Amino acid sequence: MEHCSDRSGPKGRHPKGNEFLPELPSIILFFLFTVVIFQPIASGQNDASAPQILTIIPHDSNAFTQGLEIYDGRFYESTGLYGSSSVRIVNMSTGEIELQKNLEDSYFGEGLTINNDTIIQLTWKENVAFIYDIDTLELIDYLSYEGEGWGICKLPNSNNFLMTDGTGKLKHLSNNFSQQGELEIFLISNSVRESVDNLNELECTSNGIFVNVWYEDWIYFADYRGKVCRTIDFSSVREQYENESSGVMNGIAWDQNNGTYWITGKNWLNYYEVKINDNPCFVSGVPSSTPSLVSNNEAGGFGELAGLLGSLFFIILLHYPYSKKKSRDRQNEKPSSSRGDEK
Repeated sequence: MEHCSDRSGPKGRHPKGNEFLPELPSIILFFLFTVVIFQPIASGQNDASAPQILTIIPHDSNAFTQGLEIYDGRFYESTGLYGSSSVRIVNMSTGEIELQKNLEDSYFGEGLTINNDTIIQLTWKENVAFIYDIDTLELIDYLSYEGEGWGICKLPNSNNFLMTDGTGKLKHLSNNFSQQGELEIFLISNSVRESVDNLNELECTSNGIFVNVWYEDWIYFADYRGKVCRTIDFSSVREQYENESSGVMNGIAWDQNNGTYWITGKNWLNYYEVKINDNPCFVSGVPSSTPSLVSNNEAGGFGELAGLLGSLFFIILLHYPYSKKKSRDRQNEKPSSSRGDEK
């Protein structure tokens, strides 16, 4: 699950944060509303409020977090940077590191996922994924792939994976990492379909895909057709609990036993257990408990006109106050890493 290095850049700020959507004429809003009332809310909504924090435990602030998973009541975490990359097992009650394996200095650790009692950890530019024993962290095998590795998640009830490489598309990989296809993650802005670039950390659930975007304190929730239907803003968590040394948010883990999620970030002070709305995005065509990827072409937009206008209404109307809020967010920058080529 996850990405990469920290270059200088905005922290916790949407790249379009200063753009304000124009006020829509009241007659258009009225028309859209009359359509929406006949369309179930599940057709596409945003979480306007900050996530509900349930638990906070300490996080190693020296950990340049690249990926986070939960298995058998323990955190499995990947960290990056050349010379500092590792995979580790962390106590979920105390935040203490129970076991850690360091990578050789020539490898930049990236996202990780759990597969059949093993851990799969990506590397950034080295084109190799390491496979470890889940209890001992003993290296038992490896897989090769083309391009950069950022984040990875395993599809529920499947032997396949999704992987990010910093673009706006997810790579669909088989169990031997051969590429089966791509899935573009997109949202609708001002009635225009826009790709979401810099896709990073991933978490695949039975209802959809949670994806973190590099340098944003937002998590996007998309269906298995690629459409973003919900966003969760974690900037308030950073402002209340983190400090100026905290890097970008990076780390999403689904606790299936409790139905909650844990998030953290690069050099963050804490792990946060949060309650997130993970209901399916759509009433029709929702991903089942055995999600199958649908290509963007097959998905064909949003279905009937009512669904399109309903989704557009919620995205435009609810994104407007977000834009105002984000224009006030801090623009602090995390110092560049010592290596100029590190992301």
